Amino acid sequence: MEPETTLDELIGQLETSGVAFGTENPVNDDLRNGIEGVLSSPHSDSIDPAAVVVLERTPEKIAQLRDLAQDIANATDYSTVLIRTPHTAVGVSEELSRAQIETGELAMMSHADYVEGLKAFTGEASSFSPMWPVVVGVVLVAFALLAIAARRPKPSR
Repeated sequence: MEPETTLDELIGQLETSGVAFGTENPVNDDLRNGIEGVLSSPHSDSIDPAAVVVLERTPEKIAQLRDLAQDIANATDYSTVLIRTPHTAVGVSEELSRAQIETGELAMMSHADYVEGLKAFTGEASSFSPMWPVVVGVVLVAFALLAIAARRPKPSR
């Protein structure tokens, strides 16, 4: 697959806006405005500062997109970088856990509209939390088992 653009071109676009496009397209301006609106909303504080890259093609290996997102994050001041294609959404973040990112990616892909998908991502990523009652329960059971094991008399030889 031929690349739509280069890493340097995407980074250049991200110097003036939190949104970059792999190709020129008549809908880019409206899409940029919508995405920037979501990125500047109070609901996106959990991913701020964030960049969104929109590509028109999905590579055969999705991992290439994650690598691209990581390269962009490493080369810029964005702590969260999301890449959206027609068939997938991937992201990397210094602030979000992997579970938050993956939950957000699934939410993003449930919307064909990229702006609505980004809203879904920010909503899921900011509302995700571990199931604390389960975590606490497992820790308590582990301590109880350790206490029981420590109290058992040792077999005599």
